[in-house]
Amino acid sequence: MEVSKFISKCDEYFAEYEAAGYRTPKGYEKIYSLARHNIGDPKTVLRACTYLRQKMVIMRHQQKLNHEKYFPVLDAIRDAARQAPAQGILVPPETDWSELLKIVIENRKELCFFDGPASSPLDEKLDTFASSYQRLTSIGVEIVERDYQFYISEQSNRLIQSEIERLCAAYGGDNMLVALTQRLGKTFNSTTGRFMEYRRVSMGTTSVQAALPFGYLFALGVKHAGSKGFRNSSHFDHLLIFISDLIVVFEIQPYSQFEAMHLGEEVMLDFIKKNMLYDSLVGLPQIKANCAFDLIKLVHTKFSEANYYSHNVKIKDVTRVALALISLSDTRRFTTVTAKEIASKTGIAEFKVQEAVERVLSAASGSANSELVFPPSSLAIDHYFKPIIKVGNQYRILPKSIASLGALNAVCNCISRPDDEWSNPKDSALGYAIEDFLRDKLIRKGISIFHGNRIGGELELESDLICETNDKIYIFEMKKKGLTRQALSGDEPKILSDLADSVLATHVQAMRIENVLKNNGSITLANDGNEKTVYLNGRAVTRVSVSLHDFGALQDKTVLQRILTIAVFSEVRHPDKKIDENLKKWRKHSTELQRLAGENGEIGVKGRIPFYSSLFMSIPQIIMVLENSDTPGGFFKHMASLVSMTTGSRDTYTEFLNRLHFVEQCKAEGLDI
Repeated sequence: MEVSKFISKCDEYFAEYEAAGYRTPKGYEKIYSLARHNIGDPKTVLRACTYLRQKMVIMRHQQKLNHEKYFPVLDAIRDAARQAPAQGILVPPETDWSELLKIVIENRKELCFFDGPASSPLDEKLDTFASSYQRLTSIGVEIVERDYQFYISEQSNRLIQSEIERLCAAYGGDNMLVALTQRLGKTFNSTTGRFMEYRRVSMGTTSVQAALPFGYLFALGVKHAGSKGFRNSSHFDHLLIFISDLIVVFEIQPYSQFEAMHLGEEVMLDFIKKNMLYDSLVGLPQIKANCAFDLIKLVHTKFSEANYYSHNVKIKDVTRVALALISLSDTRRFTTVTAKEIASKTGIAEFKVQEAVERVLSAASGSANSELVFPPSSLAIDHYFKPIIKVGNQYRILPKSIASLGALNAVCNCISRPDDEWSNPKDSALGYAIEDFLRDKLIRKGISIFHGNRIGGELELESDLICETNDKIYIFEMKKKGLTRQALSGDEPKILSDLADSVLATHVQAMRIENVLKNNGSITLANDGNEKTVYLNGRAVTRVSVSLHDFGALQDKTVLQRILTIAVFSEVRHPDKKIDENLKKWRKHSTELQRLAGENGEIGVKGRIPFYSSLFMSIPQIIMVLENSDTPGGFFKHMASLVSMTTGSRDTYTEFLNRLHFVEQCKAEGLDI
């Protein structure tokens, strides 16, 4: 449906049919049924409704169109398209838009959409889109329309890249980094140990403004580090608006808390892809400094032997320098240091510091993110793998939470990929060490745990970590693997492959253990000569998939439930055999997940929400919960609340802060939760 034709048809029917008469009981059902008879593919109609709303708001900005006159028509069509067709009714091959509009407008007295305001606070995103559209097209950016979607034309990429480079050079990379960290500093939270610049989503009662793409801007600042520029604030403001406009037109920003709840199989991959792109371009990969510090100390203890080195630098020297860099970094800004200052902090020779820094831990000014062009890709952003940038004879340490992640990534990479060559045995050893790290943290909090190999039974099983409370059994299964840069850049097969290797694989393992518990009533595990039998005793089971690094929105409670449910009920294939090969792991794990979900009563049970008792958390997130728990009981209360309560933020750190705020409010009112 073309927008001008839509408007002219609506105007024709508004003029022809009076809004007369009274509403009849359930009259809207009859109207929806009549409308549904004229709808072909409902998904296409829903896309068309979204597109037409966007297009008409753009026309309001350009031509003063009274768009609100037509929104109730689209709302009614949208609701009709969501209705299942009545039994025995043949669905037409194509939507009859003319008849559809006639039915809705002729009978508008039966429909509530024509009673009140035609827009809601969430519709402000349409104004945001229209404003961005207007500004971009005014400077020559071509935005094309295809299949009811808006896209930036590839022919405009060079123009956009030129404008970005012009503004960055004019303002200066150093000035950009100072200005960005000043803004970010206001969002720093000591509980999470990170900048909380992240998502703002609405339940429909409040508006959501366009997000400031800190991740992309920060990457551009790092790319131009060392360039001075003129520090004219108008250049910086122009750059912020320009980059924000680009992200708005990408349409990857979440606005509604309810989007994930109704996620269907056909849109799952696109939904995940958009959220990952949002995490990359708006979010900043970070880790709380003390968590990274402890993990690097563990690596220093476990991998200090002579055979652990990379690029002719001993791992023990790399870890000592990495720890020093975290200590020397500042929470809210860049810090400039010399090799001598780092050497003084580490207690090792200055030449060894320089070797560790320049071969492993830093990127030279002008080389960091040097491949970053428009459209941006995670494949071209590398500063999250290095904690410092070399500028002349000095080193610039990134803000602490970002530098800590870069330091940890660099250290882990030295072990898993010495001399940039993959070593499976060394990577496995690192994975086992990280599992021990989490177990030790739980034990230090006074939490009783057990892990080991199953004794008895036909099926061989290994449990990474089991905890018990009076009413629940928590099964933690860990995989160090994180999201690859290909997945973060939007490569769909790699996204599914990474999810298969992480959350699906660990959930299958946890559900196998749960299956033994439910079938036998108990499971016996052995570790280092010690045995323990865990009895189910009618308790509920909570499964926790554990990663080393954050997976962003994919670790959201609601998103995880939908991913696992869709994995169980769908089979993913690709017509290209080479690409389809990458999906074998997904199919293998989803098939096993389906079997276990059926046997464990996770699916097929009336009234049960599939995977309700499932979590997906990173080690830094679990450590955050531990740090804010006074007792083992407090830890499990927090974990139980993450299962049972969500505020829809799509960010585990925000969810936990909301939980702490809720607890404080309850305490102030004398309530115990």
